[in-house]
Amino acid sequence: MKLGLIRWPVGIVVAVSALACQKEIVAPGVCPETCPGGSPNFIDTVLTPIMDMDSTFVGYVQPGQGTTLLVSEGLQLLNSRAVVKFLPVSDSLLVNDTSRTFQVDSVGFRIGLSARDTAVTNLEILLFRIPSDVDSTVTFGDIEPFLADSTLIGRIAVDDTVFTDVFRLVVTDSATLDLLKLSPADSGVMAIAVGMSTSQPSGISIGSIAAGGSGPLWQTFVTIDSIADTTLQKRTISRIAQFNTFVTETPIPIDFDFLTVGGAPSVRSLLRFDLTSRLGSRDSSQIIRATLKLVPTAPIPGIPNDLATLRIRGVQSDIGAKSPRCGFSVGSVCGSWIIRRLIEAPLVVGSSDTVSIEVGDLVRGWQGERGSARALFLDLDPEAASFTRPEFGSSRTPGFIPIIVLTYVLPFPFDER
Repeated sequence: MKLGLIRWPVGIVVAVSALACQKEIVAPGVCPETCPGGSPNFIDTVLTPIMDMDSTFVGYVQPGQGTTLLVSEGLQLLNSRAVVKFLPVSDSLLVNDTSRTFQVDSVGFRIGLSARDTAVTNLEILLFRIPSDVDSTVTFGDIEPFLADSTLIGRIAVDDTVFTDVFRLVVTDSATLDLLKLSPADSGVMAIAVGMSTSQPSGISIGSIAAGGSGPLWQTFVTIDSIADTTLQKRTISRIAQFNTFVTETPIPIDFDFLTVGGAPSVRSLLRFDLTSRLGSRDSSQIIRATLKLVPTAPIPGIPNDLATLRIRGVQSDIGAKSPRCGFSVGSVCGSWIIRRLIEAPLVVGSSDTVSIEVGDLVRGWQGERGSARALFLDLDPEAASFTRPEFGSSRTPGFIPIIVLTYVLPFPFDER
């Protein structure tokens, strides 16, 4: 019998082919024979700092080097005054290529208010004349005798609803202008102290040199002598601060059993951790999340509306107080890991609640041979410019020990079939 070739109609071939192999566009893939079995293995663990290897360091940013100066009245352990020394002026001005003397018509001062407690009423900012030879060695005791009626330049009344503003005090009365006259011993330098008066103990922050347009300014409005052109007679001499600081009556002592941030000079703290061999290798584990938990040892001190933020930074290498920090901006590199978010948390004055901060980017940077040092640096933003100064528990304070709550996943377990 002779076998012949069977020819199927084209339509039937297409139909059979469609039944044999269909591509499901919207349905999930089904591949029981080729997909691996098993499920991800997520593990939660807690890291504690290495015992007695967490430290507090003092002396980074000095009073006056921050963006604001602290002024307070009646605050327990934090009574402070601001001190400002302006750039010198000459006793003559160059007009039409001729050096000419002048008469002082009035004197003005600019003070920028950066923060205050708006619940406190009847706030006045007080300016006092102090000796022009003031310098960085000045103390609260040196300044306090000059905060008297006899040296008072003037008062700036602040409306109860005003939180921040730039104020100008202009002096025109002869008695106060006499107080502000510069003697030859002053060498053209004006110096003032800033205090405050209010209905109850409180504090304010005022702009420093670093604040730019809201920093202290001294202006002298003068009339030029011996010049006929009246359009040239009136001049304004402006001088910014060459030096500013604030002095505190009783500096708050630092307990080195705690982890402290803030203050002036500013304080920073360093936490050191270790990882198991499994966590230390990216081939052995993938860190999904890491949350640092810090427990205040007491309600966080400060002034309402004086905003401050706790910042957490990694370190490229651990050399103690001068360890080079990393992670100041999104996209920066810490170890071999890119920082994808700013690592910081706002602090609430008066709160004793645990402060929780996601530090996964930094902890992931600890993994691998090229990983960064397994340490975290804590500081306050702004530094040396805030009344906020929290103290957190350390490895030495049972019940307040900081921890990192960590979630990681093991390599996917492929089943053999």
